[in-house]
Amino acid sequence: MKHSARFLSLLLLVGAGFVASNCGSDDGGGTSQQQTQFTKLQADWTVSSVSGTSGGPDWNDEFEGGVLSLAKSQTFSENGEFTYTFSVPDGVVTSPWPAEGLWKFGSNAASNITRLDSKLNGGVGAFADVPMTYKLENGDKTLTLEFTIPEGTSYSIGGKTASVTGNWTFIFTRP
Repeated sequence: MKHSARFLSLLLLVGAGFVASNCGSDDGGGTSQQQTQFTKLQADWTVSSVSGTSGGPDWNDEFEGGVLSLAKSQTFSENGEFTYTFSVPDGVVTSPWPAEGLWKFGSNAASNITRLDSKLNGGVGAFADVPMTYKLENGDKTLTLEFTIPEGTSYSIGGKTASVTGNWTFIFTRP
């Protein structure tokens, strides 16, 4: 009888340890990497610095005051598509950014997004999606976006169309 009680106590102790070791495990109810990054990116980002290989004006002067708004007033959805708007000062004639569109996370949500240019104008046109590498720094207050616009791509701005082919780096800040 004494042995049975000890065995039962040991069995209960092992069972309790097993249950306790499984408490707090992530069964998918936690925050995904996409959701974490979405929260960091969802903001109005002001242009701080621009460099591009496409010939043209001093890009910093050209885009001074520009604002990239990512997923404003949107709710996160895993593997979802989110909106952006890109507003530029009057007089900008060449921009690698359409005025608005969609984006989604790339293969690594911590560093890749894809601008869904294939969906511009309701999917009418020959625009290719634009993969982008991003980096958040300075307490997630500085966003660097690097991307390449494929050969032959041009966007209309203010009724004018200009080629924006090449490598681009935009650095944005937010308060």
